[in-house]
This record gives sequence, C-alpha cells and structure tokens, in this order.
Amino acid sequence: MAHGIATARINESGKTFQVIFDPNQPPDGLKAGQAFDANFQSNLASLGGRNFRLMATAAGAAQVFPSEPCCNVKAIDAQARMLTVVDNASGRIVQVRVTNPAAMSGIKVGSKLYGNSGLNIFSVDHASPCCSIVLP
Repeated sequence: MAHGIATARINESGKTFQVIFDPNQPPDGLKAGQAFDANFQSNLASLGGRNFRLMATAAGAAQVFPSEPCCNVKAIDAQARMLTVVDNASGRIVQVRVTNPAAMSGIKVGSKLYGNSGLNIFSVDHASPCCSIVLP
C-alpha cells in the first residue's frame, strides 16, 4: 500500500483484484483485512466516502490491458522510479512513475509496456499494474 497499490479479495468468490490509490489522496488508516465497497462497472472502490481506481482482471471485470504493447521505455531514472516512455502509435513521450517497486527489476530501456489510457496505468507483464502517468 505504501506504493499506491493494494491487493483485495472478494469474500464470496475468493477472487483477487488490485486497487490503485490516488497519490493525491492516500488511503490513510487503511489496514489489511479492512472491508470496502467495489463497483466493477465504474471501476471504483469506495472507502469512507473516498473513491479509488480498481484494477480487476481476476475479479471478472473487463480486461484491463490490451493484448499488444503500446509503448517502449526510452529512459529510466531508477533513483526516482521514473520512466520516459514513447507511445508507439503517436510518438508521444510521457513520464511514468513506477508505483510497484518490485517491477523495477524487470524494466529495462527498450522494455515494452501495455497501457490502459482510461486509467493512465501500465503493465510490463500484461496483467499486473506497475506504473502510472505523472506528466503528459
């Protein structure tokens, strides 16, 4: 959670999904085992009146990442956990923050990323979120 991502479990089915928290509104006080509401149609989780983005591939929601990579890593600032990423289709360059530090070891210059433009997030493995856009 310190990196803005938490894994949650649906009590009824046992399926897991991930929640990405807004870095401008960290989930102060959220603890492991704490219940919250999740709406897979709006892709939002709600806790105490605050909403957070849902990543829900394992929970049966729509596929979060496309089947083909969208971007390539052009440069890496490992100290700041920042990537410079080039969109393959448009050539647009964006700055991306690696929100999951464990993913850093798998990211190299030239790595392909799968992107979800609606959620402004990326994945290296096509399944788990690793990064989010910080500067368009």
